Amino acid sequence: MSSRERLLRAIEGEEPDRVPVGIHSISTYLPYLKRRLGGDIDDYQALKMFGFDPTFYRTFTKAENRPDWRVKEEVITAASNYKIVRVTIDTPKGRLFQVEKRTPITNWTLEPLIKKTEDVDCLAYRPVNGPDVKAYEREFDRLGKEGLIRSFAGGQGDAVGLRGTEQLCLDFYERPSWVLELFELFTQRSLEYIEGLPSHCIDLVEIAGHIGAFIPPRLFEKFVLPYDSRVVDALHRSGLFTTYHDCGKVMHLLELIASMGTDCIETLTPPSHGGDVNLSEAKRRVGERLCLIGGFDQALLERGSQGDVEEGVKRCIEEAAQGGGYILYTTDHFFEAPMENLHAMVEAARRYGRYP
Repeated sequence: MSSRERLLRAIEGEEPDRVPVGIHSISTYLPYLKRRLGGDIDDYQALKMFGFDPTFYRTFTKAENRPDWRVKEEVITAASNYKIVRVTIDTPKGRLFQVEKRTPITNWTLEPLIKKTEDVDCLAYRPVNGPDVKAYEREFDRLGKEGLIRSFAGGQGDAVGLRGTEQLCLDFYERPSWVLELFELFTQRSLEYIEGLPSHCIDLVEIAGHIGAFIPPRLFEKFVLPYDSRVVDALHRSGLFTTYHDCGKVMHLLELIASMGTDCIETLTPPSHGGDVNLSEAKRRVGERLCLIGGFDQALLERGSQGDVEEGVKRCIEEAAQGGGYILYTTDHFFEAPMENLHAMVEAARRYGRYP
């Protein structure tokens, strides 16, 4: 069975020949790998070198320059390994700005874009850059037989980065109508983007969660579920599989996430890495409705022995693989890890993950 067939079988909730094994985006590991190998290497080459079942993260859009959304960037601080950038955006309704820290490996927000409630009026001018269909087709022709092509379609979790976690949590209680307006805007943008997605060369689409750790079920059911369910429905109408991404605490939301109709849930972060997921309990509660993706603490790759990695793999498979519908993945990005540990992860998955 090929990696592609194996992954698709698991997403459909069935038993493939063995449990698929992979990395939640190997891109952040590539700089370290290039230093170790003394040369260039891309995600395809890295995943194949270790023997993972590859999922290729790809988002190709056509940039659209609009006079009502003018972006300017200014480097505030520049160091050898990072820079701090102020991004200013001018719209007919006013000016927005955010501050980001950027490294060669990853970026994060220091000051969010939406600082005042009226800023949402400016956000309405943000262009929806449509998919670059030709780029997706080229990539699918190159990699589609090797694994899955995966893309992204937004979600209400985007508000965490645009508004800031603390402020958004306050908004749920202090200005609920405004939050609903914001989430409707996000949803409309996602639906518009999905209309142009080339379903013939994309396999799996991620929906941004990122929000579960901050709200109780009743707020999730009111503010998130109705909107992200529409995104799931639109993706399914386009013939695409969906995965709901929340790399934090989600045990209190499992059944609600399953009720969206999404095909998969990820990343099933364990308590050892800041989450709260008990894989065996998650399997029991929603394993017949969702493919479970993740559960493996990448800290074992970074700081554990090969024996630790093997035991971690064995535990995940014992808790979540029975009956199919499980993909063994790391629960988040990592940056440096002994290459031997990645080989150990794959070898253990092949040893313990074989279905009868």
